[in-house]
Amino acid sequence: MSKNPKLNISIDVGGTNTRLQFETIQNGQQVESSEIFKVEINSKQNLQEFIRGSINKQKRIPNRCTIGFAGIVLNKNEVNLTRWLDRTKITLQDLYDCGLPENKTLMLNDMELAGYGFLDLKESECEFTKLYEPPVKTQTESDHSRSVLLAPGTGFGTTGVITGKTRSGEKYYKVIPSEVQHITVSALDEKHEKLIKWMKNKMKLSNLPSWEDFVSGSGLELTYQGLIELFYPNMKPEELSAEQIAEKALKDEICREALDIFYRCAGKLTHAIALFFRPFNGIYLCGSTTTKNAEFIKHGGFLEELQKSTDRENILKLLPVYIIEDEDINIKGGLWACRNIF
Repeated sequence: MSKNPKLNISIDVGGTNTRLQFETIQNGQQVESSEIFKVEINSKQNLQEFIRGSINKQKRIPNRCTIGFAGIVLNKNEVNLTRWLDRTKITLQDLYDCGLPENKTLMLNDMELAGYGFLDLKESECEFTKLYEPPVKTQTESDHSRSVLLAPGTGFGTTGVITGKTRSGEKYYKVIPSEVQHITVSALDEKHEKLIKWMKNKMKLSNLPSWEDFVSGSGLELTYQGLIELFYPNMKPEELSAEQIAEKALKDEICREALDIFYRCAGKLTHAIALFFRPFNGIYLCGSTTTKNAEFIKHGGFLEELQKSTDRENILKLLPVYIIEDEDINIKGGLWACRNIF
């Protein structure tokens, strides 16, 4: 007997853009999905208006919702969006107030969405772009695998994904969001060390900058400014956005160096995560910035910094590295969570 159709909604709230998609589920299968709606949002009021308006257009209340935020979600109940105006605080009740279903709305970190999106893509047997293939295939336990996802972009997102089977053969999964990108950065070389000190003074920090202070949109802009002030003092600096720096990186020497530092820093922190997590199922770079800069990543310093080690290079070179070019991974993750977690 056919069951009544259910409406799921996935929302990805970023530092700049917010995206949203609906899907209709019947008998456990997706029978229809909406387009992905995308808007620029930087306040709680605008977010609530966007959600409320989107639901009204559907003319029915969602049955389940997964919403991810570019920030730390405490107790699946509240989040502070530090990149928004006034460091906005959003609670679960705020979401109920704009029409999301009570007791059927799940608040997550945006990298948790990416982790669930990764599971969705794996179930769909999606092919990923190979950045590095180990010369020898690693023998891993067939009932247990570990992967790491990284999203260097507006900020620097990191998460781990574990999948496997219990002794009875039942499948299990665990997505483990991380905030390791906020630890203090260490110097890649003497030039980078000078940049670190310059950035500390420029940002008026009491401590040294973090890895995310370099691997972020604002970090890329500061790196570009710092390179000119420290090493090209006779050159008049342009006011370039992170996107403009990345676009000019294949032609302009300083833009190329700034973007390479961005990805070298990403590679160095990935090195630490990889030694801790040992993700023999793969290291995966994702996000719209990764897709746009895929060719640069293939020829830049990311992989070199990831694999550089005096004692553990043999392990690091056994880890395959991929690029996920599906920019909808977070939205897909939210819908996957609606179907599987509730």
